[in-house]
Amino acid sequence: MAGANGSSCAMIGCDESGVDIRPCECDFIICRRCYISAIKFGDGVCLGCKEPYKNTLFPSSRVSKMETKATYGYGNAFWPMDLMKRPWRPLTWILEIPNSVLWPYRLIIFIRSVVVVLFLIWRVKHKNTDAIWLWDMSVVCEIWFSFSWLLNQLSKRYPVNRSTNLNILKEKFEVPSPNNPTGKSDLPGIDVFVSTADSEKEPPLVTANTILSILAADYPVEKLSCYVSDDGGALLTFEAMTEAASFANVWVPFCRKHNIEPRNPESYFYSKRDPDTNKVKLDFIKDRRMVNREYDEFKVRINSLPDSIRRRSDAFHAREELKVLKLHKQTM
Repeated sequence: MAGANGSSCAMIGCDESGVDIRPCECDFIICRRCYISAIKFGDGVCLGCKEPYKNTLFPSSRVSKMETKATYGYGNAFWPMDLMKRPWRPLTWILEIPNSVLWPYRLIIFIRSVVVVLFLIWRVKHKNTDAIWLWDMSVVCEIWFSFSWLLNQLSKRYPVNRSTNLNILKEKFEVPSPNNPTGKSDLPGIDVFVSTADSEKEPPLVTANTILSILAADYPVEKLSCYVSDDGGALLTFEAMTEAASFANVWVPFCRKHNIEPRNPESYFYSKRDPDTNKVKLDFIKDRRMVNREYDEFKVRINSLPDSIRRRSDAFHAREELKVLKLHKQTM
């Protein structure tokens, strides 16, 4: 029912001529005065859909036509109410660069800029009258490239290094909340492609270590996928990746349990520096010895694959030759 003074408020008996609003997602039209009365003195239930109002904040008397009127955050993206109640904290912070590094870098940029300007002045003053058109084009190109280089260098005078706050990232995407009661990770899925072409120039052990370091990354297991693209289609690469997938059942849990860095097995076990300086868990030494033994056996299996495949191939060809000879004798 419309109000008596021209308002389109649907509340019965309303004669308010103020601003009409739509506080509910069902687009039930109500004036601001009736809405405040329903929140303060009523049960706070929308008469259109019979559902409680989600947004109990009193709207401003001047609501823009282009402004969202439902429980939304930025644009039309849904913003969880429990997240809005938390104090906002950035996901990254800026790492300060020491002045001992920054100012010499800026000084080098300044000196190079002065040298470039002096070079351009010298080029403009010393014309080549024998080939004036070539000289004009070369000077224009040099000025343009110098200007492009200068724009590139000016932005580097104030470099910014950022680091991700892993605790806030985990709290935002992996901590149980009313919208995520099970605490299941809401991080996006990642697909990693590892390409190889020649198993002789790219040893299978190196490719296997690369894949193992990817699988052991500190990321939800169900969100991380690794694919191998072998342009050569070598049987050696296929069997090496099979062995790597088997060893990953041992290596990945070990890395996640003890926060291993680096996650490349070859770099970890044969590094010159000691990566286990801060490891204090009682079962760490036992697990490390077990994984080290498994990795040594894994390397032996990988390195013996070429001879194993060659022997199997020779045996296969010998059997095929015997079959051909036997068939030839039967047909004679």
